[in-house]
Amino acid sequence: MPVKAPTRLYIYASKYLENFRRVRSAIGKHGAVMAVIKSNGYGVGALHLARILSKAEIEHFAVAYLNEALLLRSQGISTAILVQNFFEHEVNTILTTDFSIQISCFEQLHWLETGSSQKNHVVAVHVKIDTGMGRAGFLPNSALKAIQIVQKSSFLRLEGIMTHFAAADDPEEDEFTQQQVATFDSILQKVKPLPQWIHASNSAGVLRFPSARYTMVRMGIGLLGYSNAPDPEKLALEPILRLVSKVISVKNIKDQQTVGYGRTYKANGVRKIAMIAIGYNDGYSRLLSEKAKMSIHGQTFPVAGRVCMDVTMLDVTDAKKDIQAGDDVVVFGFYQNETRLEELAQLINSIPYELLTRLSNRIDRNVLKIPAHKNFSSADYIKSGSELL
Repeated sequence: MPVKAPTRLYIYASKYLENFRRVRSAIGKHGAVMAVIKSNGYGVGALHLARILSKAEIEHFAVAYLNEALLLRSQGISTAILVQNFFEHEVNTILTTDFSIQISCFEQLHWLETGSSQKNHVVAVHVKIDTGMGRAGFLPNSALKAIQIVQKSSFLRLEGIMTHFAAADDPEEDEFTQQQVATFDSILQKVKPLPQWIHASNSAGVLRFPSARYTMVRMGIGLLGYSNAPDPEKLALEPILRLVSKVISVKNIKDQQTVGYGRTYKANGVRKIAMIAIGYNDGYSRLLSEKAKMSIHGQTFPVAGRVCMDVTMLDVTDAKKDIQAGDDVVVFGFYQNETRLEELAQLINSIPYELLTRLSNRIDRNVLKIPAHKNFSSADYIKSGSELL
């Protein structure tokens, strides 16, 4: 039985669905959405997110590796899934599935064509073109050749052509992004017939480059509401997560007494210190020591001393309401006076992606069906199990 910590991640299904509907509305009735739920749904829980969007009839999911796709299928997710990376030893397994497969190099093309011909099995593929990301994909001078090989194959079906933007979130790099679009378009113009799915835009691209939405867009962090890209269309994608922990204990310390490892926090007068049930083993970075704040009863309090493995201390001396063991503590959220995930990332020169994917498996993920405007507490969670998906 897995060990669970007192800290819980609440996933607001209504906000996730609303973000999806806003994206779907923006791209128009002829466009499709591929929800990227790789890396266990960016740490949120891929199965949770897939179940929510499956109810909204999303066209496609994308994952990084084959085992992620196999897990989703084993749990009843029937939506189309794109596997973005694979290895030669996985080809036989791929041929027993209905997954779409991203091909990024000639080695992968050879592996898949050889295996599929031997098994007399047709595989749907998306050919990826490296237009400037410098990561996966065929370089422009070889992309057309790869596409033509797929088109001529009796066992590979060209389902999609794709690329990926390197800096679509940065206005200072717009010229480079436009060059990527132009390179992609120049290759597409030579492909006859074009496949069903043409996709380039990630979350930032969807918000900032409407002309590059093609027939499908890929949304990951944007659907979670954490894209930092400028939003000229005012889609107003909203955060869907709250990370909530518990007060373990509260005590007064004397003037000049220190708190935590290294004695980095020294009390200036009598102070009240609360110990919170979250530490760096839960994914709460040690770099947040004496920088971040958490909320209790709608009031924020600073981290006192260094973040420990399993606990973090807060200075709650100025609390307007009595704080006791067992009280809820919001580590990050979206209501008034709650620290935002983006704020935590900025404090340690990181990004929301990293902070979410670092959340420990011992943190329980709970999907809530309640309206997003309701401030949901642990007491509600205990009383209203029927509210959970």
